[in-house]
Amino acid sequence: MIRPLSRHRLRPLPPTPWWSIPASLILAVAFIALILLCGWTGIISLLLTLGLMLLGTLICGDLRPSIHLNRIAATRPHDSICAFARAFDCRTLDTAVIRAVYQELQSHLAPAFPIRPADDLTADLQIDPEDLEHMVETIAYRTRRTLPGNKKNPVLLPINTVSDLIHFFNAQPIAPGN
Repeated sequence: MIRPLSRHRLRPLPPTPWWSIPASLILAVAFIALILLCGWTGIISLLLTLGLMLLGTLICGDLRPSIHLNRIAATRPHDSICAFARAFDCRTLDTAVIRAVYQELQSHLAPAFPIRPADDLTADLQIDPEDLEHMVETIAYRTRRTLPGNKKNPVLLPINTVSDLIHFFNAQPIAPGN
């Protein structure tokens, strides 16, 4: 059964990992044992170790994608999905495709910020190609488009920007029975 498209449909929260509560308990017991066995020197060495791990994470760049996305978000404080949709000719493009692509990309970005049609999927939005493949399947489901036979798509170019993605899905045939 295909769910109806709706901008009001809420996505369920991801389930809490099963190991989070036991891991929290183990960390609490280890911290108490560290205090009892080593005294304050153990706590100080633990804090130094955690500080060095945090510094290593910052230096290696694990937080750089979110810093990059925060910089982009700061330059676009007043853009909305309306401004995004107005950038396209809605007489030739399916508005459900525009909305589905926008919402799916929004849900993937850590700091949610306005997306523009010219945004590069990998350079600007920092989307991994494997994540993009999963998002393509979700967008195809939401827009009721078929993905098999996409080699016949006349817009099968390298999909680099958000606009390319929208034009690709608009050229895909609608699934039979929808």
